[in-house]
Amino acid sequence: MKTSGWLLLCLLALLGLAGQALWFERAQLATYPQLRSLYALLCDQFDCTLQQPALSLIQNRELHLQPHPQFRDALRVTIVLENQAPFEQPWPALDLRFSDLKGRPVAQRTFQPDEYLDTDSLNPRQMPSGRPVQINLELASPGRRGTSYELELAPPG
Repeated sequence: MKTSGWLLLCLLALLGLAGQALWFERAQLATYPQLRSLYALLCDQFDCTLQQPALSLIQNRELHLQPHPQFRDALRVTIVLENQAPFEQPWPALDLRFSDLKGRPVAQRTFQPDEYLDTDSLNPRQMPSGRPVQINLELASPGRRGTSYELELAPPG
């Protein structure tokens, strides 16, 4: 009887500790799609807020376009992104646009994370916090009319 009482108390203490860890780490854990709906349901009941993925905290550190060394009428694009949020978050979609001298669109392409990530060296689900990541893209040149370019980070779709 005495042993089973201690066992029950230890089990309750472990459950309490696990519950605290799940609660206080909810911002980090809620970035996982599998857990987000569970935390959303809990926050509806207990009046808390979940931190949304913060695209504004992903910085474009570098964007270089150069002619492709092997293919004519192609470009090699190098982008360096850094997640400055204190938590990992989903990779953004990369919306690359080219325009002419008058600002009219010439070409546009949106790259989803599964199209640009090297999954051998990077986690395809979560962008690491505080570490610059270089991304290399190869694409067809927009031609002579595409005189300016812009990269915008968007929610993945």
